[in-house]
Amino acid sequence: MCDGTAKAAPSANVTLPAAPVAAPTAATAAAPAASPAPALAAASAPVGGESVSDGLAAVCLDDHALGVSDGPTAGGAAASASAPASAPATTAAASSALAAAAASAPVALVAAPAPAAAPATDGCRRSPLAADDDATALHLHESRSVARRRRAAEAKSARAAAAAEAAHDFDAPRHLAGPVVTASGVAAADMYGTVVPRTRLLDILRQSLKPARLARIESVLASRTASVEVLVENLRDPHNGAAVLRTAEGLGIQTVHAVEAYDPFRYGSGVTKNADQWLSVRRYGHVADAVEAVRARGMTLVATCLDADAVPIDEVDFPAMGKVCIMLGNEERGLSQAIRDAADVKVFVPMIGFSQSFNISVTAGMLLFHLRSVGMIKGDLSDADRALLYERWVVRATKRATSLIRRHGIDYPEY
Repeated sequence: MCDGTAKAAPSANVTLPAAPVAAPTAATAAAPAASPAPALAAASAPVGGESVSDGLAAVCLDDHALGVSDGPTAGGAAASASAPASAPATTAAASSALAAAAASAPVALVAAPAPAAAPATDGCRRSPLAADDDATALHLHESRSVARRRRAAEAKSARAAAAAEAAHDFDAPRHLAGPVVTASGVAAADMYGTVVPRTRLLDILRQSLKPARLARIESVLASRTASVEVLVENLRDPHNGAAVLRTAEGLGIQTVHAVEAYDPFRYGSGVTKNADQWLSVRRYGHVADAVEAVRARGMTLVATCLDADAVPIDEVDFPAMGKVCIMLGNEERGLSQAIRDAADVKVFVPMIGFSQSFNISVTAGMLLFHLRSVGMIKGDLSDADRALLYERWVVRATKRATSLIRRHGIDYPEY
């Protein structure tokens, strides 16, 4: 701060007029040329009773405001003095000395640059920082919109690819090496019009299906078996029920029995992959009803359990049994005692690890594949069952089945 005491002020005022403008030094080289500090100090001279300390304070403030360092200037000697704010007013001689110093010192006025014209707005003044924020927000919004559109397009492409793959798997199976024939020697391609009677409904719907799809339906139907069936009892997990259905359908099984004494038989289409629409699922509310119905179909009841009288599956002569029904129990409790007592044979899958049992769908897969390997699963459906399934499958495989049936006035039970 500048010192404006009454004793130091006269001597400082005497030196101000006589002090020439010092040459710029290294300390002041960065300062603007022809520093206007003396002129500003003169402009701040006491007028009408103002104190000298006020003028000297103005010199100090202007020096600092202009970026002048401690280098020697015209007003440097006077600005180096300090004064308290409560100093008394100086004499008229001090005011005259300051006025004379201002008259003799060169005055350099630096014009301030004109402010840039503000852009036209709608009445709201916005800072450049706010404009940058708006631009950034707009860029982020556009980026997110592009990302959403890209994700939607990718999801659509994935669904189209999955549908194409499913259609390819349905229409052109790679696991069938050659022409498929039934157990009676009828080729799959020759079933319609021979073992499957021609009907008006089938003639209409067959025209809307691709030949590859029709060939797939006929080949699968020719491989379906009536010698092996599956029974599940009180399954709790829908994923297990769906996995059993998918496994059974993939290995040529047509009929699945479900006992729902305690838990309803549920399954999700996401796991079955629509395998359930090609199967015949029969439901029972009591074990006795299921056992009676299965025995009436001429089946040998084969229970999967760990009872003492159970034998490994590779020690059982399944072909000698004729028709068999593999029975699988609850995930935790297994088969009930009532259904185990009703079984004709008890079997288990041998294990060599620490685990005591397999998952129910895994057990079903191994048992059914074993039966297929010993020749139990073959295309031996009756002609009546084959004709019924052919019509049902053609209807379910036709996307416009409902509209076609109604347009032609055909009486079909499911529509």
